[in-house]
Amino acid sequence: MIHVIFDLLARTEANLWVVGLGGCDSKTPGWPRKLRRKDGYPAKFITPYFFAALRDGGAHFKERIFISKHFSRGAFTSEMKKLPLKGSLKDRLVALPHATRLFA
Repeated sequence: MIHVIFDLLARTEANLWVVGLGGCDSKTPGWPRKLRRKDGYPAKFITPYFFAALRDGGAHFKERIFISKHFSRGAFTSEMKKLPLKGSLKDRLVALPHATRLFA
């Protein structure tokens, strides 16, 4: 899937907006974090593998990659309320820290 995304980003001027961080610790640079003393991610989550592949191969697209929390449980709304109301959705997505931390 990540190769399809990279191919589309390379062939178009489209942006990528990833909604949801399930199974990832997005609070620290270099996320997703692997399990302690193990060389992998929790087996029940596919998302960390996706984000690891995105981080490892998507750095040259990082200006066009936006990552937000999921809309469920009000996570996205609470995150957006912390940002100024001015500007477009894209401007507000740029202000979210997740992509910056992923490519740190």
